[in-house]
Amino acid sequence: MHSLVTQAGGRVQIESERGRGTRFQLSWPRALADACVSAAGAELQAPEVGSETILLVEDQEELRVGLRRILTGAGYRVLEAPDGEQALEVANARGKDVHLVVSDVVMPCMGGFELAERLSTEHPDMPILFVSGQLRHPSVRGRELPAGASVLEKPFSPRELRSRVREMLDARPTHHSSA
Repeated sequence: MHSLVTQAGGRVQIESERGRGTRFQLSWPRALADACVSAAGAELQAPEVGSETILLVEDQEELRVGLRRILTGAGYRVLEAPDGEQALEVANARGKDVHLVVSDVVMPCMGGFELAERLSTEHPDMPILFVSGQLRHPSVRGRELPAGASVLEKPFSPRELRSRVREMLDARPTHHSSA
């Protein structure tokens, strides 16, 4: 957990007192959300904006909020889910309305790789972008990246996220888009 927090620009504070226990305080940067707002003028150029619908799957609420702000700030409609199981429900309910899935890899209930496997059978044209700082986690070690998936390793800048999202959306076959 320490490496994930520090890679994302956060910090871990530990306080321990004999007989009272240990307290862990994780501080996450607001930079993801703030950077989106401050970059709205100069960085939001046409190639990085859109109006498509993205399903965002992230179990850490603070990160999900920051990522949502970046994506909505670029014009995308964002549906959210805190884990793979709920993401699959949203994808099944919305079908072709979802143009791209942006998902963490390591999550409770159902992780990103299992979500991608399930989506590939139920929604084979739905691309997935994994955003993760835990690609060496034991649960994903030795697993192959699913077809049609791409990875953006944490930490990344808002511009890197917007750019990769736009790149993946532009690579989708146009004949599979909904009208």
